[in-house]
Amino acid sequence: MKIFQNVSYIVLHIRLYFIISVSLMYTSCNKFTEIDAPKNSISRTKVFSSEANASEAVAGLYVQLIRTPANFNIFNGQSTLMGGLLSDELTYTSLVAGNDVDGLNQNNISTTSSLVGSQWQYGYQIIYLANIIMENIAVSNNLSEDFKRQVRGELLVIRAFSYWLLTNYFGDVPLVLTTDYMVNNTLPRSPKSAVYDQMVKDLIEAKGLLSTAYPSEGRQRPNLYAAQALLARTYLYKGSWKAAAVEAADVIAEPAYHLETDLDRVFLDNSQEAIWQLGSSNNLKYNPESGLFLVFDPSGEPGGYYLRDQSSDPWEKGDLRKEHWVLTKIIQGEHYFIPYKYKNRGLPEESNTECYMMFRLAEQYLIHAEALVHLGQLEEALLDLNHIRRRAGLNDLPLTLDETALTSYIAHERAIEYQAEWGMRWFDLNRTGKTLEVLRDIKPTISAMDLLLPVPQNEIMANHNLTQNEGY
Repeated sequence: MKIFQNVSYIVLHIRLYFIISVSLMYTSCNKFTEIDAPKNSISRTKVFSSEANASEAVAGLYVQLIRTPANFNIFNGQSTLMGGLLSDELTYTSLVAGNDVDGLNQNNISTTSSLVGSQWQYGYQIIYLANIIMENIAVSNNLSEDFKRQVRGELLVIRAFSYWLLTNYFGDVPLVLTTDYMVNNTLPRSPKSAVYDQMVKDLIEAKGLLSTAYPSEGRQRPNLYAAQALLARTYLYKGSWKAAAVEAADVIAEPAYHLETDLDRVFLDNSQEAIWQLGSSNNLKYNPESGLFLVFDPSGEPGGYYLRDQSSDPWEKGDLRKEHWVLTKIIQGEHYFIPYKYKNRGLPEESNTECYMMFRLAEQYLIHAEALVHLGQLEEALLDLNHIRRRAGLNDLPLTLDETALTSYIAHERAIEYQAEWGMRWFDLNRTGKTLEVLRDIKPTISAMDLLLPVPQNEIMANHNLTQNEGY
């Protein structure tokens, strides 16, 4: 894969400044760590010679999760956009129409799509950088064992999350677990099941390394519960119902987390619902990218993307999520429904109180409920689901619901609760086998081949061991 050659070139010249030089930009919300100004260039030996220096490299990796030269990537907004367009969540205005966006919206995607290419490339860049740091801290004699455990645990969570995104968009993907670019550049795609197995392995190890406490102020670095939250999701997607229920139950039982009663507080810094969240770090001093590209321009002009009518219809009467998380605009007589979980657009960084939500408690209730239904524990599942409904201002569902009805309600609540968030709607449709059935009315030409993104053509040209998804 071409990306490994590029990154390895930097590593071979022992220059990690591209990780470190951005670390001090990470200033909104709570500071990740107190560190000195980074050097322009620093040797790998120097980087890992002390915990202070190693922390700079780690901090730089976190910045890379939410900031690229375009300030838009698979971890910060792009997954929300792509999953929303591929499913029945989002559509767009003429301001952003073009080959890439049109292809996603019509599920007719080119193998040379720049958006698809950046999904693949940036996902693997983060995996590769995580591997670099893990390998170097493991062999350093200047770092305490506690520091090594904490950092390795965090990076295993990040690597697993990167693979979760990649495999749910592309299916089978290469498993890159080292920094040996001679190996990485010729890796074939591993079956999706093997990718999930590696994620489980990483997350179980992370659970054993991380503590319940957050390693810095706020909730902006993974702790044990962040590893468990992702592990619960991974087990759910694998169909490992009992394991998913156990992991989700542990997170739900932790007193530090509770559903915010005020929906406008859910996506703020130090939200009590947050299990892991990231701040915004952007030279243009904008807020988390999902808020920037989904909210209409303050002048009142339509922005690029908004909810399809089909996505706004399912709201039950009195659902507070429609009131707080959807912005309705009437422009030139047309109604627009805009995702409004992140409300700020273009505010100075110092005025921003929002943080980008990676994992939050509401999902754990929904994971627990769905897993319990599969285990035949319907009443317990209904209790979880009613927690989410009460927070939304809705009445409890009756205990008389059968398995089919309860399953349908859980799917509905997932669609509403996670609307325009990480592309979860697209992932849910695919994992439950409902994609073609749900989307055919609005996308008549959709077919089974459209359930996966194409492997970028330039990656196949760089690594002839890569194969293309069927139909492309």
